[in-house]
Amino acid sequence: MAQKSSGPQHGARQKISRDRNQNLSVNDRIESFDKGQSVVLRIHPSEPEGRFHARFHGNRGKITGRQGDAYEVSFEDGGSTKKLYVNPVHLKEAE
Repeated sequence: MAQKSSGPQHGARQKISRDRNQNLSVNDRIESFDKGQSVVLRIHPSEPEGRFHARFHGNRGKITGRQGDAYEVSFEDGGSTKKLYVNPVHLKEAE
């Protein structure tokens, strides 16, 4: 019998699925953030580029820099500081 796959998106159906009215606009792709600004990591399912691992979906972090089109986001996870490079499509401004 074949073994079940356990790839990088394993168990992330609810996080990666999108609502019917969640369309991607040009403004979402070119949104700009300032250094030190607080953001929330949200995976946008129709944009595979610059996506992070699903375990970080919903975390809140701070913009610490920029590399190319992506932003460097730092946040605490389990007592250690993590650093991700994320496209602006997958970032939302924290309230």
